[in-house]
Amino acid sequence: MNEGPCQLTLFAGLKSFTSGRAQEDLRIRPVTRVAAIDLGTHNCRLIIGERIGDVFKTIRVQSTIVLLGEGAAKTGSLQPAAIDRTIAALKRFAEIIDDEDVSEIRAVATEACRMAENREAFIQTIREQTGLDFEIIPAREEVRLAVLASAPLIEAGNIMMFDIGGGSTEVILLDTAGTALRVLDWLSVPLGVVRGRDAMAADEVSAEEFQAQIKTDAKIFTGFFEKNAHFFKAPVHAIGSSATVTTLAALALGLDKYHRARVDGATFKTENLLTLAREVAATPLDVRIANAVIGAERAEFMIPGCAIFSAIFSLAECDNLTAADRGLREGILNSLLPTAPKVVFSGQGG
Repeated sequence: MNEGPCQLTLFAGLKSFTSGRAQEDLRIRPVTRVAAIDLGTHNCRLIIGERIGDVFKTIRVQSTIVLLGEGAAKTGSLQPAAIDRTIAALKRFAEIIDDEDVSEIRAVATEACRMAENREAFIQTIREQTGLDFEIIPAREEVRLAVLASAPLIEAGNIMMFDIGGGSTEVILLDTAGTALRVLDWLSVPLGVVRGRDAMAADEVSAEEFQAQIKTDAKIFTGFFEKNAHFFKAPVHAIGSSATVTTLAALALGLDKYHRARVDGATFKTENLLTLAREVAATPLDVRIANAVIGAERAEFMIPGCAIFSAIFSLAECDNLTAADRGLREGILNSLLPTAPKVVFSGQGG
């Protein structure tokens, strides 16, 4: 998907807040150009931003599908072919970073590395072959960065954020009252589009098979939503930051090809996107590939993504949904802004 230039702006709905750590970082180590890398189960994403006042101006963005988690759920380890693809992508990222005179780098790895038995050896291999130092972040830090990434899209009220990744899916319940973003509860489960694709028997499913998959996926989320039923007694607005959601959003907008500026921040009736999810799931693989919005890179992952999406909204009542084409890399940059909102965790989550 094409990724256009953007500015990461402040969350307008909250009073400015500067964490002590952010203040210290900016005072001791003034930020000029910062690189952030998000290494996920499906994609590897890079952003380079230059801080100008209270925004980061995007200098470069790059996203490469590496399928790092391919086969890992069955074997418990990252596979050699997946490691080779990832190292090749990271070598290109390292070259870009060198070319752009970056003064600070934060590189994070998520679910695929958290679950892999050979994760430490893999991180060492990255360091030796690319010079990049990665940290494998816990799910709680992934949630914090996801919230900060979408902070500019958050309005007052009860918010349900979710991200359908390659190896995991996160659901976050937010209260925006006060001067901080309060995470009331959150859930991270090892369910994503790469794992879903690996578990599928075929690239095409019947309507009955799709509904059966939705029910199977919904069982994973049922306890979380039952525990938080009170949260949905008031109106809840949803924000989805996954490629599944942004692809459905682009289709809903009738775009001839994916356009980030049109999709990011666009709001839809949730029911309309659920209808589209059913239609996409019923579409033959060759037709999905031929669709310029979906394309070959997304075609085989849309059915598992649409099933997870539909499972979430079979349990959560949200009339409206905002698509967010942003992720952990944007969250890293936003975390360095002096006016970044504070993210407070009220519960343990998990």
